[in-house]
Amino acid sequence: RLGVQADGFGYRRVQGGGGGMLTKKLGVFVGGFLARQRHGWQTRSDFDKTALTGRLEYALNARDRLTGTVAYSDY
Repeated sequence: RLGVQADGFGYRRVQGGGGGMLTKKLGVFVGGFLARQRHGWQTRSDFDKTALTGRLEYALNARDRLTGTVAYSDY
C-alpha cells in the first residue's frame, strides 16, 4: 500500500507498507513513512520525520507464533 497526505498548513507525508507469506510458516511486513512540516500556523513547528518498521512472524504450530519486530525513527 502507498499513501500521500497533505494539508494547507505545510504538512506533507508519504507512507507505504507491504508484506506477505514467504513460506507456509514465515510471514514478513515492512512499512514506514516520511513526513515534513514547513511554515505551519505555529511558530517554530517545522520538522522532518522518518519512521521504518519491520516484522517477522513464524508459526511454531497451529496455535503458537514467534514474532520479531524492529523499528527505526529519526525526528
